[in-house]
Amino acid sequence: MDSLQLHAPATPRLGRPETVAATLKHGSRTLPVKYLVGAVWSGSPGLHVGRVVRVRPWHVAWLDPRTGLLTALRPGQIGLSVTVNGVTSSTDVRVSPV
Repeated sequence: MDSLQLHAPATPRLGRPETVAATLKHGSRTLPVKYLVGAVWSGSPGLHVGRVVRVRPWHVAWLDPRTGLLTALRPGQIGLSVTVNGVTSSTDVRVSPV
C-alpha cells in the first residue's frame, strides 16, 4: 500500500447520515477500503463507532462502519481515523448547531 485516504464530510448536518469512506492506493490502482480489506475505524471520545444502541448522550456523532454512514448527533468536534495495515489516515469533523 502506497497511501491511505479518508473521505468524510468536514461539516455534517445534524441528524443527517452522510457517507464516510476510505481508499488505498497501491501503485497505479486506487481501491476502496471495504469488506476483505481489514480496517479499524476509531476516533475521539465524542465519536461512537459501532451499533446505535451504544450511543450515549455525550457522543457528538455516530459512525456505523458496516454502512459507512456518519450521523451528527449534537454540535461539537470529533476526530475520525481509519487504520489499514498499520497505516492511519485521520481527519477532524465539526458539527455546527445549524
